[in-house]
Amino acid sequence: KTETKYATFVKKKFNNLQREVCNNKFMKLDLRDFNRTMNNAQLYLYCMQGRNYNARSGRSLDLECIAALLLYCNFEQLATAFKQSYTLLSKADDFEEAALRHREFVNWATLINRTVNEFGTRVHSNGVGSRQRIYYHGLVSAAASTDFLDFNFNESV
Repeated sequence: KTETKYATFVKKKFNNLQREVCNNKFMKLDLRDFNRTMNNAQLYLYCMQGRNYNARSGRSLDLECIAALLLYCNFEQLATAFKQSYTLLSKADDFEEAALRHREFVNWATLINRTVNEFGTRVHSNGVGSRQRIYYHGLVSAAASTDFLDFNFNESV
């Protein structure tokens, strides 16, 4: 099962993405915003660009993968809370506390990891002469894990 392949070592607190982003203890998204995001993800999935991407890649983006990216890109405070679950927030913080924060976002993290690993393009450090670009986004502190930092996407969502 694909979900298991990208599962983290942290046990999830919520059983789905909606409950997670609308009920976590750090930044709750309004249910209307979540539903709007799911509608936008569905529009992308069935628009010409989404259909062309699926045909070109031979793989299918699913609704939740697109929604996970939209949530990350369109809700800055929520994305900040998500990113903080990967970091030590102070010198007194430890990995156990980070894991407790990350427990609030395991479904989302699994979807982001799956989307990046299955549909992303690795950015090579020897960018000279390369047509690929390196993107930096919201990096203000060292991450507990850098696995999620080294990627970019072929398509804009």
